Amino acid sequence: MSPAEAIWAARVEAPVVLLDCVTLLVSNILLAALGQQASPSPAEAGSAERQVFQAIEDLLQAYRTSARTFILVSNEVGMGIVPAYPLGRIYRDVLGRVNARLAQEADLAQEADAALLMVAGLPIEVNALAARWQERAAHLWEPEDS
Repeated sequence: MSPAEAIWAARVEAPVVLLDCVTLLVSNILLAALGQQASPSPAEAGSAERQVFQAIEDLLQAYRTSARTFILVSNEVGMGIVPAYPLGRIYRDVLGRVNARLAQEADLAQEADAALLMVAGLPIEVNALAARWQERAAHLWEPEDS
């Protein structure tokens, strides 16, 4: 049962849904779709990624149609070394796109309050930091008056 199906099937209307963690959700879907293949084909990897994104979109739809507060926890795996094996690289890339999609939801749709990156136990509000950078970058690249 997917997380969205579990939310819809819940008999008790809890005020908060905590999904800890998106990282494992992505891993489980990819492994179910690809197994332990050393080198999945691009078509197989694409199909698995579509399954992941369908689960994420279903989860977002459950959020949109619910009065509950959702807290989604994920890990950032793209800041480390590049995995030596293809399945690890596929996982890293797909999770990065999922995290970006969820952060976009927080930024553009104004549906989420924040996307936070925890560094050394300190929360960094990613969307606010990105907005500040975009404002600063706009000033840096403005043409100078002649």
